[in-house]
Amino acid sequence: MHRVRISTIKRGMPFLRLLDGTAPNIAGKDIVNPCSIILSAVMMLEYLGWKEAASLIENALEQSFTEARATADLARFMPGGVSLSTSAFTREIVGRIENGNNE
Repeated sequence: MHRVRISTIKRGMPFLRLLDGTAPNIAGKDIVNPCSIILSAVMMLEYLGWKEAASLIENALEQSFTEARATADLARFMPGGVSLSTSAFTREIVGRIENGNNE
């Protein structure tokens, strides 16, 4: 699982960054799990006070996981898991957000 580090710099502004490497062995293969970067964005939105936007994203992720739809690294641990490419998973999350998470 990816980790996110939140550091505070001068003037109380957050600095959010991923703590993982670049994974060159899977670059360009459309198999990367985008959840860590998505959840980093959620943390940023929450900090900015955009709680509704953050909630839409979190709910979309939760709905996909509840339906056992995820990238291969997660889907393999879900009963009846459906393995999606990075781009397909991302399109699904965006679609759920655009449709009010009712897709």
